[in-house]
Amino acid sequence: MIQSLSAVNRLVIRSAGCLLATVLFFASFVSSDAEAITAADAPSGTFIYQVMRGGEVIGEQRLTFDRRGDDLTVITDAKVDVKLLGLSLYDFDQHVEEVWQDGKMVSFSSVADDDGQDKKADMARSGEKLTGTYNGKKREAPFGIYPSSFWNADSVKQTQIIDTSRAKIRAVTIKDNGAVTLKLPYGNVKARHYTVEGDIQRELWYDERGVLVAGELIAKDGSTVRQELLRAP
Repeated sequence: MIQSLSAVNRLVIRSAGCLLATVLFFASFVSSDAEAITAADAPSGTFIYQVMRGGEVIGEQRLTFDRRGDDLTVITDAKVDVKLLGLSLYDFDQHVEEVWQDGKMVSFSSVADDDGQDKKADMARSGEKLTGTYNGKKREAPFGIYPSSFWNADSVKQTQIIDTSRAKIRAVTIKDNGAVTLKLPYGNVKARHYTVEGDIQRELWYDERGVLVAGELIAKDGSTVRQELLRAP
């Protein structure tokens, strides 16, 4: 999902005088019998998600897990292209790489083209902190913080998240809404629904394996922006 969709990512759409600013991402059901996806047991391969606004597909996100020895690299590539009558209204491209060791994120980098505006963030471990920059501005966060990609099932246990698009700490509260069944392009999925509130606001669904399968938010213009799992490795 666009990260931050996100994603878990920032989507801005200018249309008919409206400004839409969003951050996306997906989720699924983590039960006491399920093996949640974490840095220790993340699968290999690529998950593909479609991004929709008002029921219309406007983009795609790919989430790739690459394990090399003890290191886990998680790569998110997101592309959004909003059109009206064949004309492009808004274009967004983002590439994010997270590196995990011993169950914790030790670095990340994000490069985005936000409708012609370049955005770059990167942080790496320095002692018990993550330090780095966003567009040249210094950033700092506690080591062990979870990223706004929300792929890690333990993300729903956190009170702080690092927005990888801007390398900024976001305070959150997360509510468990219980189990539901989702009808997705991937198929019918038993999922657990979480609501994220605070500096980040979104709905997330995780399946029985702990895979993030859907995410949703309400944009500033009142439209619904949603991400859904299309294909899994």
